[in-house]
Amino acid sequence: LTDYAHERGIRVLGDIPIYVAHDSLDVWRDPDQFLLDDTGRPIIVAGCPPDGFSPDGQLWGNPIYNWERMGHSDYAWWLRRFGYAFSMYDLVRIDHFRGFASFYAIPYGDENARRGNWMPAPGKALFTAVKAAYPRAKIIAEDLGFITEDVRELLRETDFPGMKILQFAFFEEDNEYLPRTYTTDNCVVYTGSHDADCTRSFVEQTQGDTRRRMLRECPHTKGQSRTWDLIDLAHGSRAALAIIPMQDYLGLTNIVGRMNTPATAEGNWQWRLPMRYDTAALRRRIREVTERTKRQPVTKS
Repeated sequence: LTDYAHERGIRVLGDIPIYVAHDSLDVWRDPDQFLLDDTGRPIIVAGCPPDGFSPDGQLWGNPIYNWERMGHSDYAWWLRRFGYAFSMYDLVRIDHFRGFASFYAIPYGDENARRGNWMPAPGKALFTAVKAAYPRAKIIAEDLGFITEDVRELLRETDFPGMKILQFAFFEEDNEYLPRTYTTDNCVVYTGSHDADCTRSFVEQTQGDTRRRMLRECPHTKGQSRTWDLIDLAHGSRAALAIIPMQDYLGLTNIVGRMNTPATAEGNWQWRLPMRYDTAALRRRIREVTERTKRQPVTKS
């Protein structure tokens, strides 16, 4: 598939999750790389702390890495993992990047994430080893969630581009996700992410001050939808890369296009691109915004 894409001038962006499943090849093969007890059960597990959206937090349940032991081998386990990702993809997005600065750990057996604690992660030491092993690797950091100064510092030290989600840009004045506030082009802008609403639903549901900011900050083009206004805003930003979910190009709502709802265990990751999505009008529209905003030219094929 990668060869097929390369023949057509297309690069492939892959994803590397921060955690692995307890019942996975990774854990069965290298149990000493994880914090497990003598029976092979996790001592602590991964998750997110309680917040305004989830009063019990998020209990993911993944085993936690034995970072001290990993450091003794110069993070050989992670270098193998990154190497395999780089063998498949031209660019790699690191999931839950903040967890490499510090991570939230919950006692194994708890029914929710309330009793968790923040614990230190190797941060710069790990990515120094990754860069030494793969100096030409292209990496994007998913710097979303509860972002603290240690996460921002790690992003600066690695010089990885972070993510800018336009749907997050209108909740307050001069938000860091607003394109006019970007201080560098070393970032990647998205209308929305796999964890967010389809942009059409976001636009339809937004109210109050948030909606007023959206209407003020996002210029409207007569005759097109607000979803396409946001697509234009992303493409016209200074971000080095603009990524638009296909659901947004197609103007879908959450009813038929939602990819994932965080903190829910079922009904996710089932959306598939419709067989007849490819129309002359859609191709023409994507080409127009790409060329008008001087993004990388698309081919004629």
